[in-house]
Amino acid sequence: MNHTIRKTDHHLEISFFLLRWLFLIVAAIVFYFLHQEAPVTYDWLEFGVQ
Repeated sequence: MNHTIRKTDHHLEISFFLLRWLFLIVAAIVFYFLHQEAPVTYDWLEFGVQ
């Protein structure tokens, strides 16, 4: 029984690993397309740089 618990934990660890990378890729794509639609421009005077 102990072997099946370890095997299940290993599958769970792989699932979360893949889910984390999937989330990172999807987030990068979403932010890329949002930036293409409305690029952010900064006014450096707002940050105190003159």
